[in-house]
Amino acid sequence: MRTAKLGERGFTLIELMVVVGIIGVLSYMAVPNLIGMVRANKISAAARKLYATLADAQGLATGTGKAHCVVVTRDPATVTLRRDDNRDGACEVDVRTAVFDGAGLGPDAGYAAAMPVPFDTTPRDAWCTFAGGGSTCSAVFSDDGTATLSPGGATSGSIAFHDTSGRARRIGAVVIIGATGVMRVYTQN
Repeated sequence: MRTAKLGERGFTLIELMVVVGIIGVLSYMAVPNLIGMVRANKISAAARKLYATLADAQGLATGTGKAHCVVVTRDPATVTLRRDDNRDGACEVDVRTAVFDGAGLGPDAGYAAAMPVPFDTTPRDAWCTFAGGGSTCSAVFSDDGTATLSPGGATSGSIAFHDTSGRARRIGAVVIIGATGVMRVYTQN
């Protein structure tokens, strides 16, 4: 067994235990914030994924002269980009499908948050304001870049995303499609 010589320094077991305890308390306080941040980022990512798909459809429609559709399905939460190859108004060719991981579409009752102009008159009474209470909704972009929303034929509407972790289903993001085809994403953390 070795004995400490004069001038050698080290930490005692009690000092090491205090440091480990402090690190444990700080970790305990930080974990809930990190989990909330991860959830918020998943919702924001899902809204950005929908926005990107809508923007792709709009760009492809104006670039190719063929209508492109974006179909949003609630369960499972997916978005599909489709193309109208024979120009009959029905988008029959799937281009790609994406899944909204960690974010749900909803809630059924819509959301109360007010939106800025020019979206202040956009309906907010359902998960997808142009779905008519159904489980799918779609936006059809024509060759001039404008959108027709279905079912119902509206020219503006919104799609809301919420946390699916089982906690309160508060709205985390909203994608809005305006009458002229302009689109915006609003997130709240």
